[in-house]
Amino acid sequence: PIEIGAVEVINGKLTGKHINFFILPRVEINYMALKVHNLSKQKLLSLTDMFSDQLTLMKNFISFVGQSLLVAHNAAFDSRMINIELEANNLKIIPLEKWLCTIKLFKMVYPNLPCKLSKCCESLKIPVQEGLLHGALYDAILCA
Repeated sequence: PIEIGAVEVINGKLTGKHINFFILPRVEINYMALKVHNLSKQKLLSLTDMFSDQLTLMKNFISFVGQSLLVAHNAAFDSRMINIELEANNLKIIPLEKWLCTIKLFKMVYPNLPCKLSKCCESLKIPVQEGLLHGALYDAILCA
């Protein structure tokens, strides 16, 4: 499964509204991606009851994001994965111009620093809880 998480930000502040769910992806997810996101076979098996209706989940996601700009750390990956799922469910994809990549932003300002999310947060003095890092919702909060 892949986890999708998003938070609402208005005027630079988190509103407390969010969306978070798991779906079964249409593409193979490699071992390293699972490791980075702290997913194990046991955790994946425990999530199987959450995949009841992917079409409804993706419709809820589209409703949540509306016409907003989506900000992601490595937006190329996130946009590809989300758009594969949207297209598979006969929903309109989110065009690339609606995505903003925090890796690209960070590299523009700090070209000589490492751009892993944890390192970006460290450089910007954003506290990170290691056990939560790379969960979709927590990463969305950090990017916000």
